Amino acid sequence: MSGNKHLDQNKHERIVYCVYDTLLDCAGKEKAISAQKLSAIYGINERALRDIINEIRLSTDFEKVVGACTKGYFVCATDAEVLETNNSLRHHALSELQVYWANERKAGRNGQGKIICGDDGRPFIESLAKAE
Repeated sequence: MSGNKHLDQNKHERIVYCVYDTLLDCAGKEKAISAQKLSAIYGINERALRDIINEIRLSTDFEKVVGACTKGYFVCATDAEVLETNNSLRHHALSELQVYWANERKAGRNGQGKIICGDDGRPFIESLAKAE
């Protein structure tokens, strides 16, 4: 693993910099590291790891593009890997939007989308807020 070059920065938690440094050692799709292995290295669950990967991807503090494949996560080493990663992310985003709009249409047709919040509806709305 690379040394932690970023620890003087306080924008992110230490573990985020550590995961990024580990990914720097996994440059190229052929060196991808599985989510299971990364999670075990840092003693976190895979949900927490996905959140960290997302933080790395969104932050301008980390200059490398992080890709994913069936073998795991990696830092893109070529323009082709960056293009493949971005195409995959675009496809996923568009697919999620299609599901969103289909749900909106269905809810609008059958009344599911119409929640009236009076005193009777308040516990339901509050439970939705707690679910996240």
